[in-house]
Amino acid sequence: MVMKSRYSLLLILAAAASIFAIRPNPQISRYKPIYASFSGSPSALVNGKFGETAWNVQDSSWIALKLEIGPKAVFFTWNATNYIWSDSIAQPGTCAKGEPIPVNYLVLISGNSTNGDDGTWSVVDSVFGNTVAARGHRIAFEGSFWVKMMVLSGGGKIDEVEVFDITSGYDDTWFFLGTDITADMFKKPVQMKDFGKYVMEYVKEFNPTATPAIIRGGVGCATMATIVSDIDKYMKIAGNVGCFAIEVGTNDAWGGTTDNLKSFTDNLQKLINTCKANKIHPIIARTMATNPAIAGWQVNEGYLAAIDQLTKKNGLVPGPDLYGWFSAHPEDLMEDGIRPSARGSATIHRLWAEAVYKLYDESEKQGK
Repeated sequence: MVMKSRYSLLLILAAAASIFAIRPNPQISRYKPIYASFSGSPSALVNGKFGETAWNVQDSSWIALKLEIGPKAVFFTWNATNYIWSDSIAQPGTCAKGEPIPVNYLVLISGNSTNGDDGTWSVVDSVFGNTVAARGHRIAFEGSFWVKMMVLSGGGKIDEVEVFDITSGYDDTWFFLGTDITADMFKKPVQMKDFGKYVMEYVKEFNPTATPAIIRGGVGCATMATIVSDIDKYMKIAGNVGCFAIEVGTNDAWGGTTDNLKSFTDNLQKLINTCKANKIHPIIARTMATNPAIAGWQVNEGYLAAIDQLTKKNGLVPGPDLYGWFSAHPEDLMEDGIRPSARGSATIHRLWAEAVYKLYDESEKQGK
């Protein structure tokens, strides 16, 4: 109870010192006309349902979305069904899954196409040597109403593409940086409510246009040391968002020791510094508890104290208390007593939304 009381106090103090308001970025692609180079209907790619029907990527394949003219800038995202975000970023090779991804691709826009294939197209972004399974692109869009992804080479299965109007800024764009716990959170059986849907439900009374754009970045085996060793790659690929939702600590605290605590703390501060330097709001979850009766160990509270102290020191909005929830609800863990079950993964979505939804209330920032 003492731990919970101290954390509650931290929530109040940190939130009071650092509250910022998120302006929504309206989602403008849901159920819009979509065309493709492949046979079959691509309409499932804009239905908002991740983990279901997917586009089997092939060399020289493409999809094109017909939107409304008007936005001056948009955020285009794509998500592959791969379990982890990357085989080569922030992890040793032993955790690689070997799942295919689009390797080389272009993002294009048009203001005069009629079917996604004809018309005049301009390349607004290009990626060569891609190493991740989900990505977002900020695009200048004035005068256009088509956006297209042309895969030059690579493979994989893309299950959803989304476009958000960021004419007024890109506050409501999120990168979920984490371990395989974050991968579990997004890649377990499809949840009826994910983080975005929970946020939309919680804020509909005071901000009915909130529609978070989410890049899913869970990486198995990631530690704070490996994350920071690849921090430039994270920033190059995912540094174009407004918020980093950070879940770390389990792999550092493995076995219940404090052997990695100093390294964890120093590297987490480096991650915070890098986020701030790139005008990103870092929000850090308290490391998830294990079930020591099964796992044989528990996260040392020193890691929780480090996260609490860095959150307060850096004036951050506190993230969800995953330790508190899972220590009280070990039934939401898998049989190994460490990773979340499907129900536990769904709970993490809710806990993240509960931690941040007040950021969407402009009156909170203004003290009203």
